[in-house]
Amino acid sequence: MTAEFPHQRPAPWNDPEFNLSGIAAKRPRVGRGWLELRTWSLLIVVAALWMGLLFNPAVGPLVLGTLMAFSLALSVLACAMALGLLGTGLFAAGDLLLGWLRRGSRWPED
Repeated sequence: MTAEFPHQRPAPWNDPEFNLSGIAAKRPRVGRGWLELRTWSLLIVVAALWMGLLFNPAVGPLVLGTLMAFSLALSVLACAMALGLLGTGLFAAGDLLLGWLRRGSRWPED
């Protein structure tokens, strides 16, 4: 603590009670290759399960219909967002145009 500012506390990142650098250094690190192998193996298993569900004659049409309904809902939401952004942009452009026309059409005595 400094003499001129006794009410100030030390910075929290300098507090020795909460220093985690020693803990992080002792923790074993997982290699990147091992993570990539786990990720790819999980992706292959999930893809195989989905392909099995889609090719199953009893469950396939139901899964395909659900995916189509989900994609339709997402596309409707995306179109609504696009129309909202288009409307906002057109409103802003119209507002700028009206402001430009108002500035240009003032009477000489104004």
